[in-house]
Amino acid sequence: MTRLMYPPAVPPASPLTPASPAEPAQSDGVIVKEIEDEVFLSSSRNVAVSSVLIRHRSIESLFANGKHLIKEIIREMSER
Repeated sequence: MTRLMYPPAVPPASPLTPASPAEPAQSDGVIVKEIEDEVFLSSSRNVAVSSVLIRHRSIESLFANGKHLIKEIIREMSER
C-alpha cells in the first residue's frame, strides 16, 4: 500500500502582513485609514441597497425591475 504525501497546509498570508521580511511593515496610521475606507464603502453600499429596496416596496416590483437594480444601486451610491 502506497501512502500519498501531501505538502503541509500553509495558512494564507494576511493582506496586512508584508509578503517578505525584507519589506517594511505598514504604519498603524495607514492600516487604520484603510480600515476606515473599507467601513465607509461598506456602509455606503448598505445605505444604497436599503434605499433601492425601500423604493420598490414589494417583491413583485423587485422582480419586475430586477435587471435595473444594480444600475439603481450604483446610481444611488454615486449620489452620496
